[in-house]
Amino acid sequence: RPPRSTLFPYTTLFRSGKLLIENGLYENMLDDGINVHGDYLRIASIVLPDTVLLEWVNPQTFGFTFAVPSEHIQFVKSSTLLGYGIGIVKGVSPVDAQHVQLTFVDPLPTGVQVSDALVNTDWQPSVIYRNNTVRRNRSRGTIFKTTKGVLVEGNTFDHLSGPAILLIADAIDWFESQPASGVVITGNHFIDQVSTYGPAPITISPRVSLSDEHDRYNVRRIVISNNDFSVFQRPLLVATSVDGLVFRRNTVRLNTDFKPFQPPDAAVFSIHHSRCIDAEHNDLPWTLTDGDVALQDSDLVYIADVSSEADHHSWLSRCQTTHGQSASR
Repeated sequence: RPPRSTLFPYTTLFRSGKLLIENGLYENMLDDGINVHGDYLRIASIVLPDTVLLEWVNPQTFGFTFAVPSEHIQFVKSSTLLGYGIGIVKGVSPVDAQHVQLTFVDPLPTGVQVSDALVNTDWQPSVIYRNNTVRRNRSRGTIFKTTKGVLVEGNTFDHLSGPAILLIADAIDWFESQPASGVVITGNHFIDQVSTYGPAPITISPRVSLSDEHDRYNVRRIVISNNDFSVFQRPLLVATSVDGLVFRRNTVRLNTDFKPFQPPDAAVFSIHHSRCIDAEHNDLPWTLTDGDVALQDSDLVYIADVSSEADHHSWLSRCQTTHGQSASR
């Protein structure tokens, strides 16, 4: 049973565990088919060396239980969503519907500032989203924001106004946490995403200031494999701030269902501030020349129509050396 809010006794929040969503139909919705996320709270003031006053920024989340003693809280910079310290909760003192005071076992981390954000890292579920149909929705199909792993398998995404799958997070607007990690997208059917609510059927776009990130990344270990795409325009994949992205053995068919409104020379893959990208063994209607792949501030990118085993092993070895594990895992 999920815990009740300390301030609103009839409001509940699922804290952790596993979410299984399967065999569902989501159609003609005016918003996303599903949006799995936690909340960032913003530091309103530093009360004591071990205590902060936090505020909920999104009115839709006022009053949810944010933490209880002994849970782990990560301190992050709102502009980058990058963590710089972990604290263990000692005490929780609700103030009003919009504010709560947290006291930690140890002093606050060095560099903590008002307007930084906090997230409860113990309150994140793993997700299985399987054998669902999402069609004719006004905005996105699915949004996932958790570091505990997501499996998106065997679904049909049919004529959506935005991305079928969106991986995003921010601490500047909606304050929905957290950038995803360990996402496997396999065996799905994607049909004619219009993408007026995002640039591509699969979009990875945490809302961060990349100028402050340097060699750090938000989203990690994403595998997109054995999916079927039927599209009337490009791009196919847009990714920002990803460490470890595999796009392999997917089939893409180009149709004439609608007149494309994206430029005909738009990049098939658009990769920004990312590393260890592997796109190979895909059945595409385009030959991946330089104009078909847009790369900016990205390293260790292996994209090929026909892969070379020696080249791929070299790429994989360099990713393992610099990251300590395979980006394909």
